[in-house]
Amino acid sequence: MNANDTKRAAVGNGRPSRPICYYGDDFTGSTDVLEALFRSGMKPVLFLEPPSAGQLDGRFARADAFGVAGVGRSMSPEEMERELRPIFETLKGTGASIVHYKICSTFDSSPGTGS
Repeated sequence: MNANDTKRAAVGNGRPSRPICYYGDDFTGSTDVLEALFRSGMKPVLFLEPPSAGQLDGRFARADAFGVAGVGRSMSPEEMERELRPIFETLKGTGASIVHYKICSTFDSSPGTGS
């Protein structure tokens, strides 16, 4: 089964499911995931904030995957808790099979800031 086969599998709310959605903790990493998904044959789209159901069901209904480019890498753990929990709840609610959290690959964050 490829991405095109799985994208139309309905979820409980009747909307088409997407195989993957993700949150990137910085813009560069978010675009890296976007490119990897595209190179694997998917039709991804990237947002700067979580998309609404109307966006996903309307203009972007043909997207196989989507991501949200965020700024989690620059936040304290407390800020991340407040900011990211609602974003991940929104991503979970889309019915995607995989919700991925893309952290900075340089691993230069600290216990007080970043991933």
